[in-house]
Amino acid sequence: RLRIQPPVKVRNLLPVPLDTVLYRSGKSLLKSSIKPDSELNIHNIRNSSQLSLILRPKGYNWSPGIAIPFRQGESSRNEEQSSHSVREDSVVIQGIDRDDNSTLLVEVKYVGQFPMIIQISCPLWIYNHTGLSLSIRDKEQESNFQQVDPFWRQNDSPDSIGIGSVAPKKAKIEPSGLSIVANIAEEQDHAAKISSKALITHESPKSQKEAMIDANPWPTMFGLKAYHHGIQLQLRVKPAARLDKVITSKVFNLQVLGEPTVIQVVAEEGQQMARFPKAYFFTVSTEISTFGGSSIGVHIRPRFILTNKLNTAIMYRQEGSKVKHELESNGTEAIHADTLSEDPKLCVKLENNAVWSGYFHLDKPGGIQMKMAESRGSESMMLQVDVRELAFETWSISISEYQAGFDPYRIDNFTSSPLSYYQYKCESAEETLQPYSSAVYTWDEPYLSHKVVIKLPGYGALGSFPLDKVGENHVVSVPMSPSSTLNYRIQRKLEIAVKADGPTRVLSISDLSVHVPQKDPSRLPLSNKLLRMITTKIKKERSKEEEPPAQDSIFTLDVQVPHLGLSVIGKSSEILYLGILDLQLKFRRGEKHDAIAFKAKRIQIDNMLPGSPLPVLLSIPAPLYQQESISSVDAITCNLSYWHAKVASVKCIESAVVRVSPILLDMDGSIFFHLHHFTEVLSWVEETSSLTRVSSASSLNNAKEDEGKSARLHFECIKIYPIHMTVSLSTAGLISEKTFLSENPKGVNAQLLYALSFAEFEGVQVLLSGFELNHALIDKGTLQSLMGKHYIKALLKEAVKVLGSANILGDPLGLVQHLGTGMWDFLSKPTVGLLQSARTLGVEQFTAGLSAGSWSLLSHTVYALSNAAFKISKTAHRNVNAVKTRCDMLINSSLPLHKQVGKEPNPSMIGAVSRGIGGIIAAPIHGMEQNGLRGLAEGTTLGLLGAFALPTATLLDFAQHTSKALRDNAKHGILKASRMRPPRKVSEEDALEEYSLNEALGGLVLENMKLGHEEMKFSCLLDNGNQCILVTSQHVMSVKTTSSFDISVDWLYSLMDIVEHSQVGCSATLTLLLPFNHNDNNNAGLPICQKHLIFPSELEARVFDQCFDLQGPSATGGGAKAKRLIKN
Repeated sequence: RLRIQPPVKVRNLLPVPLDTVLYRSGKSLLKSSIKPDSELNIHNIRNSSQLSLILRPKGYNWSPGIAIPFRQGESSRNEEQSSHSVREDSVVIQGIDRDDNSTLLVEVKYVGQFPMIIQISCPLWIYNHTGLSLSIRDKEQESNFQQVDPFWRQNDSPDSIGIGSVAPKKAKIEPSGLSIVANIAEEQDHAAKISSKALITHESPKSQKEAMIDANPWPTMFGLKAYHHGIQLQLRVKPAARLDKVITSKVFNLQVLGEPTVIQVVAEEGQQMARFPKAYFFTVSTEISTFGGSSIGVHIRPRFILTNKLNTAIMYRQEGSKVKHELESNGTEAIHADTLSEDPKLCVKLENNAVWSGYFHLDKPGGIQMKMAESRGSESMMLQVDVRELAFETWSISISEYQAGFDPYRIDNFTSSPLSYYQYKCESAEETLQPYSSAVYTWDEPYLSHKVVIKLPGYGALGSFPLDKVGENHVVSVPMSPSSTLNYRIQRKLEIAVKADGPTRVLSISDLSVHVPQKDPSRLPLSNKLLRMITTKIKKERSKEEEPPAQDSIFTLDVQVPHLGLSVIGKSSEILYLGILDLQLKFRRGEKHDAIAFKAKRIQIDNMLPGSPLPVLLSIPAPLYQQESISSVDAITCNLSYWHAKVASVKCIESAVVRVSPILLDMDGSIFFHLHHFTEVLSWVEETSSLTRVSSASSLNNAKEDEGKSARLHFECIKIYPIHMTVSLSTAGLISEKTFLSENPKGVNAQLLYALSFAEFEGVQVLLSGFELNHALIDKGTLQSLMGKHYIKALLKEAVKVLGSANILGDPLGLVQHLGTGMWDFLSKPTVGLLQSARTLGVEQFTAGLSAGSWSLLSHTVYALSNAAFKISKTAHRNVNAVKTRCDMLINSSLPLHKQVGKEPNPSMIGAVSRGIGGIIAAPIHGMEQNGLRGLAEGTTLGLLGAFALPTATLLDFAQHTSKALRDNAKHGILKASRMRPPRKVSEEDALEEYSLNEALGGLVLENMKLGHEEMKFSCLLDNGNQCILVTSQHVMSVKTTSSFDISVDWLYSLMDIVEHSQVGCSATLTLLLPFNHNDNNNAGLPICQKHLIFPSELEARVFDQCFDLQGPSATGGGAKAKRLIKN
């Protein structure tokens, strides 16, 4: 491949255009302007030592000259061609005509040599999305405040948080309270986003020059140093351009690529100005520059954004403030603080209304309905308030018309008297409900107690009733009429019940003297049921209007699967196996209501890779919960009930409850490489299938996905119980010799894998707190964001446990836990025994308690110390061994095959030291033979590393095995996770066949006994379930196995030792020669023995016997012939 490139490229990684001039010996050669994220090719490089470059970003002065360190010549070309050297430089430039005297550090990075790429960047890009005039400074450098103009581009599309950038807007002559001089693009539906091209209107700054805030189509460049971790910044807000007063924030820390930071810029005493907010709410977040390089983008956004989607203007104010603000129809603006409050709330009213709505939170996601009345006592209307967390801790609050058809609550008056009702502690919002009428209801104050007070004229309050508790029933006795209030003997009974009419909670008030409640026939006694059946037959000719409403017709679908398995297979081995036991799915459908119940007894994902240190990737429940005494525990149970008819485009879900048993999660690093190749295949299949799709259909699908994400859900209750997890991570497969020889995934190198090897931990107890959401009207995107943030916070809380359980530190958290448990047992058990002995006047209980406590302290202490020693030595041995392996590989690459350094199976300390000394002598010599002086230096380094690594690895290996033996003896009997079945046998040449337990078990035996070079002819698991007979091309053996497939050899003989073999029915007999040193008194001194085997069937016994007839010249292909026989 022939590549023709310019010798030098200048890449502009700044967000603004960059002017450049190329000089040689003081003479200008090339003048150019480079657009953002573009390159300039420089071809004339003669006399390169005299070349220099000066820069001028837009808005700044010219920089000093920057030398171009380009070297020319074949010698330097050969040295630098294979490596990409990186050198860094920087210059400081001054801003043009700026009142803040701002300066900027321009970073210059020289990457490579042929070609040389000169990257021009700056530390920070500041995006001002607030519409306010802001200034910023770095507290560490005590620099002056630098002005940050509002960021806006005319053809901007909506950004990732759902709002556009700020456009210039005409300032009000008299700004009021919370108003800011900005116009933020209105949040719109996804379908409108796809079709619309411009979300905001922009008035030309030239026509309204004096009344406009200057906007910048480029972000503001900032910084006098490179930022890699934390940034200490300070903000300054100028409320109005015509005023000189400013408000300065406190210094805040901003983590690079960390969580967004919420700040408040509060006006101190003497700084507060009339008609302006007391404080400003902002969120500050960071991101990597879109152009690449080391630049960091800093986005400053308003915390709360209010959008009016009504056809009329609204007024709004904060809780505790009398300052009113107006927001025009289809208008959007940011909300800041008139009063300082940790829990900001807002209330609204229509432009011509006299009554304010109730207060609602600005940072509680979901949808609520708000009552709105034109005046006191008039009929109320409802508005829809939707609160969404867009992203980066930014909240969008939209006011829209109420969606008719979706009624959260309803009040039914089935009496002959008018009733009054209002929310508890909201007497001023009292309304009247006429006899035999209904009213849609919602809360006056959504975050007060959800109770409704019912009043009967002439009697008073009947009580307060919670509408969210469906099924509650109250009976109240009241006078027959208002005129008979003094005669308590003349009374009637009113039934007040809370029912569910689909997703609507209904408060029903019925007069029992007129309306007799209907009883459920299913709950009647048997005699009453028969009477009801007879009465029904007599009244067959009754009209349909007189018939009671028909019951909900129901059908039930029940699916039960004893065992469901899914296997993921690679090129030469099985990778994963998913097994689900006792899967049960129930679906119950009615005319209006559906219910789904899902549960499984056990869910397990096995790691099927050969030699994996953690054979089980996922087990639910954990092995401790799989004992027979608690076998009733299900792995997972999910119950979902919903109304299958949408109400006003809202999917109504009654309840969604998920309960998960304790989880065991054991992650092995080697499996990630295999899954990486598997996902590459899946992505290739997806790309191939996408070529056949029509582009219009794809766009329609994308639109449907967007609509699905914004689909609204109403939850009565969604609950996920707390999740207990035991997590382990093994990195043994990340730094093995196979890893060094194989091709790493994209973005992963050997250094990263070596760093990950220190992140190993074992048995960390993690608790994810439960999630619960009640009576919420929310869209899918907000629900996903809410759940994601909840579990991310829960994981961050548990991160300390992972760090405290790291193997490289010796598991200090486990050390403290085990020592504490042992000490507690040592003190508590004798105390309990002493109390029991005092009651029985004996010393047996005290002695037993003292003995048990002492033994617990001893065992826990030994386990804690040996566990810490084992984990430290294990991690250190693996990493030192990785260094040794790397050195051996590099040394062997320069040696012929017969001189290469081999791997000693059981190295001794003397052998390790001698090999290390030999490496110090041999490595420099072989290095000089290959690469001269450079090879001499490399060989010397590798020899010294090997001399240190070999004895160290031997010593650590001894410490690892010793501490492991002590740990296992100190705490035996711990249940361990085991595979559900042995790995299937996979061959690249053969087609995939049906899974065979006998064949898989035979392959597992060959793998554990290191007999992979032998061909398997026959394998069979006997009826007792714990003995497997295996015949290979060289041996016949009997192997004992357990339910967890642990292998131990019972007997093993060579095929050459078979004297005679016979088969009768299901039994087979082998006559074998005993080894020379074998002592068996049962054979009467004869050097032979017999093995009697009983197989599950006669066919298997016959195939076993025929395997020995396939020896000799016809042995080739004998395994295939035996396999055909067993299948036939």
